Amino acid sequence: MYTYFTEEEKDGDVLLFLHGWGCDNSIFDAVRKYVVGHTVAIDLWGFGKSQSPPEQGFCVADYGHQLARFIVSRGWDNGVHIVAHSFGARIAVFLAGTYPHIVKSITITGGAGLRRFSFKRSAKQCIHKCKKLLVKLKLMSCNKLQNDGSTDYNNLTTVNMRNTFVKVIKQDLSYYAKRIQCPVLLVWGKTDKETPLWMARRYNRLIKNSKLIILNGDHFAFLQHAKQFGGIINAMTAYRKEV
Repeated sequence: MYTYFTEEEKDGDVLLFLHGWGCDNSIFDAVRKYVVGHTVAIDLWGFGKSQSPPEQGFCVADYGHQLARFIVSRGWDNGVHIVAHSFGARIAVFLAGTYPHIVKSITITGGAGLRRFSFKRSAKQCIHKCKKLLVKLKLMSCNKLQNDGSTDYNNLTTVNMRNTFVKVIKQDLSYYAKRIQCPVLLVWGKTDKETPLWMARRYNRLIKNSKLIILNGDHFAFLQHAKQFGGIINAMTAYRKEV
């Protein structure tokens, strides 16, 4: 796995940055310059310079277990602070809910990982299954299935990542959110359409040690307010040192 380290002392508290889907560690460049401490930004498996998951793909748990091994292998098993955006938040929630001893705090921005019933989504899935059956019966060309997926899915060029995408988006992480013991700060853009505010409010209810901050901005509000977001992270890690 590709990692980017800052030049600060390596014996201080570690701030581990987890990027969103389709991004890499550089998404946090604008924020990290305002953050105090030993920051580590990684390319998650299948993104940036990191290796791809196996052909069957990774689910959220696979990413979480791999990340736990990485943290322990670096000698950070006394705990790290995590800053996670979107897809990265899925992994952070699973990690904190499964390995509480290695997560000191989490700052989540635009976090994915919660699901609720959608008639539109269910209808699309039903239609897609019917099309697959027709293709199997040779009553329809497989070309008719090519544009059925989301934009993120259709932009993927490998079976490995398409299988990963399907596994990841199907999982609801409510169970793991309820198990989190460390302090959690939720930072959301008011006009976020990818991970709407209802997700922020539900995470806020599920995670007992969580606080919610709403910023003017969209799914990338943390970049639109990079200096402010960096200050929020510094306050979060300083608070955790005091408790």
